[in-house]
Parts: sequence; C-alpha cells; structure tokens
Amino acid sequence: RVTLKLNHGSLEAGFSVTLQVGNDGAAPTAEISGGLPTAPSLKAVYLRWQAAYRQLGVPTRISINPTGFATNVSIVGDCHALADELKAAFNQWLRSESFRPIQEKLLESLTPTDSIRLVLQTSNDIVQRLPWHLWAICDRYPKLETALSAPTYEQSVSTAVPPRQNVRILAILGHSEGLDIE
Repeated sequence: RVTLKLNHGSLEAGFSVTLQVGNDGAAPTAEISGGLPTAPSLKAVYLRWQAAYRQLGVPTRISINPTGFATNVSIVGDCHALADELKAAFNQWLRSESFRPIQEKLLESLTPTDSIRLVLQTSNDIVQRLPWHLWAICDRYPKLETALSAPTYEQSVSTAVPPRQNVRILAILGHSEGLDIE
C-alpha cells in the first residue's frame, strides 16, 4: 500500500507531500516528505479539457449530417488533443525537482510484480480529479490501482456477530399454482 498525502495547499500555492509505503493493515515501513510546486497552468489545462469533454454532448458517436459528412469530428479531436496536453502537463508537474525524492523512494520500494494500491489523500477537488492513473510511474507497475481518500479518517471498530444456530426466513416469494403448499 502506497499512501500519497498532499497536505495543505493548492495548484496555485503548491503542496507539501508525504509518501508512506507499507503492507496493507500494517504500519508503514517507509515514509518520506517532499513537495509539489505551483501549477496554475495545470488547472487551466484541466478546465479546458473538461469544457471540451462536456461539449461532446450525450451522443458519443460521430454524427453524420444528411449530406453524408461527419459533423463532430473536430470536437472529438479537440477533446483528444486536450487530453494529451493534460497528461503531458500532469506528468511534467510530477517530474518536478521537489517531488523527485518521492518518485525515487517509490522506484526503490516497489517491484513491477507487486500488487499496489496507491491511495491519494487530499481535500483539493481539482487534484482529486486529475488523471492519476496516467502518471508515468504507473506504466512500470501493471498491478497498480489508484484510489482517493479523505485526508482525515478514523478506523472503525468492527464487532463480530456470532453466527445464528437456526436459519431465519423473512419471506418466500413465488407462485403457488401446481404446488402443495400445505
């Protein structure tokens, strides 16, 4: 389990970042701090991509007008181009010098055959919406899955319920025609 905590900050002000690496259900075996710099242009690219995506409308297929020509090809192309631009800007941000110690610790701690859960903890809604699955480091680890988490949480204590001796039936639904229900 890899936990990436983006502590107080924003794309306009930057973030302090803490990385924790360890096994699920156990205390982290490694922890390192770093930072992510300001990236106001990343937010702008994300908002442009989001607007282009929303312009695609409900039908996602290419529409043909009565003359036989496709009418929304450029809109789809614009969306793909902006998605590529967003991916490039996102990975450029994550290649920053202040974030390098975190990437190096990841590369040092993980192997490509590991099943990895990358948990991103942040309260920043734009950062939560960024394409974390497209982070260049994810290409090295085919069994990596990304997840979002609140920056603060509390583990709940589960109370085990003992199994019942008898099965309890709430209702039986069906048609009784041809059956002896007595």
